[in-house]
Amino acid sequence: MEKNARVGSVEIIPFSEKWMDGYIDLRMESDTKDPLYSTPETRDSIRQRILLQISAGSTKVHLLAIDGGRVVGSARGVLRPTCGEGASGIATLVLQVAKTHRGRGIGTRLTDLLSDELKAQGVKGLETALMESWTDWKRFLTRIGFAPYERFHDVVLTSDAPITALLNEVDERIRPVRLPEDRAGIVELFNRERGKDLPTECAVVPGQRAWWEVEPLASALDPEGFLVAEDGKTGELVGFVDSFFFPGEKPWGLVDCVDVAERLVGTKLRERLLLQACHWLRGKGALEIRDRVHPDYRNEGALFQKVGFKAVNPAEVWRRAIR
Repeated sequence: MEKNARVGSVEIIPFSEKWMDGYIDLRMESDTKDPLYSTPETRDSIRQRILLQISAGSTKVHLLAIDGGRVVGSARGVLRPTCGEGASGIATLVLQVAKTHRGRGIGTRLTDLLSDELKAQGVKGLETALMESWTDWKRFLTRIGFAPYERFHDVVLTSDAPITALLNEVDERIRPVRLPEDRAGIVELFNRERGKDLPTECAVVPGQRAWWEVEPLASALDPEGFLVAEDGKTGELVGFVDSFFFPGEKPWGLVDCVDVAERLVGTKLRERLLLQACHWLRGKGALEIRDRVHPDYRNEGALFQKVGFKAVNPAEVWRRAIR
C-alpha cells in the first residue's frame, strides 16, 4: 500500500490486532448486517470470526481508516473458503464507514486501495451483496463503478407454518451422508450441477475444504441433517441437501444447499430432500428455518414457497472488475 495514504485527517493503514477493539466498535454500530443470520453479534463472536478468517487465509487484505485514534472505516477483501485463489478470482468486499464520517471520500479511498492490494495478489474483481432497501449504499457503489450482477432473497419457514408430510420414495433413495466416503461424490455433483448455472457459486477445487468443512458449518454438521439421494439402480449420488441446526435462546435451522442432477430437476426429488431436511430441523426444535435462494436458478424460489417458506429481504450482488 502506498505510504501516507490519507483522506484529509484520516489515515489508512493495514489492520493489526492493536486495532481489534476499535474495529469491533465500528462493527457493532454497523447498519449493514446480514439478515440471514439473526443471532446477535457479540464482541467475542466478531473477534473470533476475524481471527479465524485471517488464520485460514481467506482474508486477503484488511485496511482501516483511523481518525484521532478512532477506527472510522474498514475494508476487507475476503475470498470465500470454497473459492480460493485460482477459482473465481472474485473477492467479497466488506466495507464499513462510521456514520459520522460518510460523504468524505473515505469509502472510495478504502475500496481503491483495497483493489490495488488485491490486484497484486491476482484477484480480478470485487463483489458485495446489498439489501434492496440499502439505497444510500447502492448510490455509492454505482458512483465507484459497481453494477448489479445477480438477484437473491432469503426465505423463512416460521414456527407456526405447517410442513407437508414426506413424499413417498420413488426411484431415488434418500439417506444421511456418510463421510468421508460420500465426499468426492457430493463435490463432483456440486461442481457439475450447481456451479455450472449459479454465478456466485464456486467449484470446490482439489486440496481445498468443502463448504461444510468450514466454520461455523463444520461444528454444526450432523449426518442426519446432511442428506444425499442415491439412484436406486446404480447407487450414483444424484442429489443432496445440507441443513444445520443452531441451538440457543431462539434455536433456528439453516438449509444451505438443495440440488439434484440436471436430469432430475423436473421431478419431486428436490422437494423430497427439502421436506426431509425441514422435518429434521423442526424435530430438533428450530423455531425458524432459513435459506438464501436465487430465483433465477432452477426455480429455487418456487420450490421453497411450495414447501411453505416466505420470501424476505430481496437483494442483489454487485460487482466491479479490478483494473
